[in-house]
Amino acid sequence: MKILVIKPSSLGDIVHGLRIVHQVHEVLPSVRIDWVVKKGLEDILYDSGFIEKVYLFERGGGFLKFLK
Repeated sequence: MKILVIKPSSLGDIVHGLRIVHQVHEVLPSVRIDWVVKKGLEDILYDSGFIEKVYLFERGGGFLKFLK
């Protein structure tokens, strides 16, 4: 199973979201969890230890730039 969290900005929301995602990871340790986040906030996700991949979202870049 895979989960993609789309929360690109707001450090406070990311911290609160990490708490919930961590609980999911504890209950379902085999689930892959990825996250879409604004550039500059990715380190907190990498440091969590349970986020598999981080997709960087650059505000103003548009959807096509994100897909690249």
